Amino acid sequence: MREGQCISHFDATAQVGLECLVKAQARNGEILQALVRALDLVRGVRDEKRHHVMLMEVRD
Repeated sequence: MREGQCISHFDATAQVGLECLVKAQARNGEILQALVRALDLVRGVRDEKRHHVMLMEVRD
């Protein structure tokens, strides 16, 4: 990214390519954050289920 930012502003193709890379990186960051949130939710549900199963085993 830094290398692309050093390219002359007169090189329109390089500038468009750099803008596409910046947008793609931002979009990938959003996707990554959504995946992290989904994994956190699943982890929480798993722990809740584990706790529930332990309670059921104690009752038996």
